[in-house]
Amino acid sequence: MGDLSAHDRNEMLRAFAGLLTAKVADDPSATNAQLKFIVQEQVAASNGDAAILVARMAKQVEAGAVVAHTVLRMLSSRFGLTEAELQQALAEAISSEDLVQD
Repeated sequence: MGDLSAHDRNEMLRAFAGLLTAKVADDPSATNAQLKFIVQEQVAASNGDAAILVARMAKQVEAGAVVAHTVLRMLSSRFGLTEAELQQALAEAISSEDLVQD
């Protein structure tokens, strides 16, 4: 997640972790609040520059991938999954109808 200060990178990681926690808790109010917080933080940090906002939101998405990757790796080692089993489980989850919501 280059081109960010360590502080900004850590804030993005924490923000996504908060969003993931709200989703796991199935708490729509907390989820919406966390999404609003994330967007407000990135808008404020971009100082009205649309290109900076787009770049920061891309980095925020990347932070989400870093958190998801870390969680998956920790869970796979805890449950004794091989790399191939982890990739298969991930592929099944991504192709699941549950992933797409109206």
